[in-house]
Amino acid sequence: MFQPLLCSCFSPSGLVQMDESKFWDLLSLIKLPNEEDEGDVGAARAALAELSIEDIQRFEQILIEKLFALDTRVHAGESLENEEDFFSNDGFLYKRCYVVASGKEYFDDILLNPQRMPKDIMLTLEELLYLPQNAYELKTGDDEFLPVTSNLSPETGSNLQGWEETPGLS
Repeated sequence: MFQPLLCSCFSPSGLVQMDESKFWDLLSLIKLPNEEDEGDVGAARAALAELSIEDIQRFEQILIEKLFALDTRVHAGESLENEEDFFSNDGFLYKRCYVVASGKEYFDDILLNPQRMPKDIMLTLEELLYLPQNAYELKTGDDEFLPVTSNLSPETGSNLQGWEETPGLS
């Protein structure tokens, strides 16, 4: 089972303040995409930029952990409307972004019930991937954001355990 990593980042004043509760609170500021609108992460970006650089990095670490947890063969298969649909690694990553941006309850439900993974190709949110970088740029005016060093990756197929063959699945 997926075990989240603890961030080893420290701020000058002590431990980083970002935690899962604050992570989900920030995500609640995102306007999710729908049939008429692509969605908007602007309010979340502005709020994240108000926090410390260490908190922005911790936000990124939590985001990576959530995307990694959803990176499984079963979730990928369930993200297609039917077996003949074209599978895109990037498309699946952006769908996982949508699931995370939809909030803790939705994320937890999809994590435990892959069959509920959104199938609509419009339910994606690529911008979530760039939220920490863009918040850092907004905060500092510097575009040289140093991403968190992690042994996890949000990229499709990086969760090797999640992509192992499962009996009864192809």
